[in-house]
Amino acid sequence: MSDLARAAGNNLQWTNVLGAQVESYNGIPIQTSNLIKTVHTVSGSVETAYTGGASNTIYAIRFGEDALCGLTGGGGMQIVKVGDLETKDATRTRIKMYCGLVLFSQLSCAALIGIA
Repeated sequence: MSDLARAAGNNLQWTNVLGAQVESYNGIPIQTSNLIKTVHTVSGSVETAYTGGASNTIYAIRFGEDALCGLTGGGGMQIVKVGDLETKDATRTRIKMYCGLVLFSQLSCAALIGIA
């Protein structure tokens, strides 16, 4: 990615975020996720399904109070002691937290689909 940015005339910077070196462009951190399928079928300008083909997708997300935010339920985090295990010398604890996401602005999320 650094080579591609340099060839386009833009240099990526490395910044320190919570003690880890993170690659950034114009002050915006760049993160890579292996959990999102990045190969899609594109018909015209419409993404249809994951197929394992040859096109890739880049996602851009802006987080903030007026962008994409996390939500938590009014109860916060609940810790419930279930009790002793019958087969081991240990106890079990269940931690529950209900959360979600809200998108306040459609301009805060984008996808560039069909990159060969």
